[in-house]
Amino acid sequence: MVSTTLQTYLSASNTMFGEDTLLSSLTGTGSPFATSAINAAVASGPFAITEVMTITTSGRANLSLDGSIASAPEIDAGSGLAAIALLLGVLGLVGERRRQPAAMA
Repeated sequence: MVSTTLQTYLSASNTMFGEDTLLSSLTGTGSPFATSAINAAVASGPFAITEVMTITTSGRANLSLDGSIASAPEIDAGSGLAAIALLLGVLGLVGERRRQPAAMA
C-alpha cells in the first residue's frame, strides 16, 4: 500500500453521505498504518457522519480496515446532582459507622 487518506464530514442537515463540514483529514503511509483525530462538533438536531477513505496502492493489495466513531457522554444537571447525592449518602454511612462503638466480645 502506498497511502491512505481518511476524511470525516458532519452533515447538520442529516443528509446521507453529506459533506457539509469537514471535521478531519488524516493521511497514513506504509503498512501497517494508524491514524486518529479528536474533534469537538456540536449539532443541534439530527445529523449524519460520513467517512471517505481513499486507498492508493502500487498493484494488488490485501486490505483489512477497522474504524470507529464515539460520542462523549452527555452530562446534564440532573445526573450531576444524583452523583453528588449518592456521594454524600455514602460519606454519611461511613461517618455513622465510625461513630458506633465497637461490639464487646
